Amino acid sequence: MIKSLKIALMSVFFALFAVACSGNGPEKVASAYMDAALANDVDKLMTTIDLSGLNDVEKTAAKGKLAFGLKYSQEKAESRGGFDKYTISDVQTQDNVATLKVKTIYKDGSADVTDLSLVKVNDQWLVALK
Repeated sequence: MIKSLKIALMSVFFALFAVACSGNGPEKVASAYMDAALANDVDKLMTTIDLSGLNDVEKTAAKGKLAFGLKYSQEKAESRGGFDKYTISDVQTQDNVATLKVKTIYKDGSADVTDLSLVKVNDQWLVALK
């Protein structure tokens, strides 16, 4: 029992260590953004976006627009057999700005490529609203 508890605690420690060392790079934030979008989780999506220049009313409006966009994306995906996967490529970082490409692949074999821009705010990468 004690040995299995030690193994479990070590596993948790190494998992936390791996997460801490993985950093908060633009690819990781873009993945969190895509995972939230694919899960249709607007609240989680909001945590990946730069809202620093918005007041509360504007944040509420942005959340509404994102929820509408997620609904549209889900309908589009359903018409293509659903989401299959996504890939992130062409990551370019200069100072506090990063750009990358996200390729969303659908189950019918079709794909969309989107350019995503991120900004570094208080040492954290966030998706820039356009």
